[in-house]
Amino acid sequence: MDIADSLKRVKKIKQAYNVLNRTEGYKTWSASEYMEAFIGDVGDLSKLMLARKGYSFAQKDVDSKVARELADCLWSVLVLAEELDVDIESEFGKMLIRLEDKIHERKVTRSKPRAV
Repeated sequence: MDIADSLKRVKKIKQAYNVLNRTEGYKTWSASEYMEAFIGDVGDLSKLMLARKGYSFAQKDVDSKVARELADCLWSVLVLAEELDVDIESEFGKMLIRLEDKIHERKVTRSKPRAV
């Protein structure tokens, strides 16, 4: 599945949740609420990463839980982009070019790896 297809599904799912929330008497979410949920997802991912590395209680199936949290984070980014009318596919492509340019620039300007 590509980003464009995912964005179409995100929009439909977000709209369905809006209808469901109104039907059940809840408020619909805006960018602020999606951002707060994203922060929570990143926090959950952080805790799982600590568990994965042995710094906290090792949960069962931690790798599958990490994968799920990464997907939750991606949902949040895509729904925020949709909510804020950001062309995330285009912006992501531009960001990849910037990263590639930085790598190329560093290879050109440094003849030897930096000592750490």
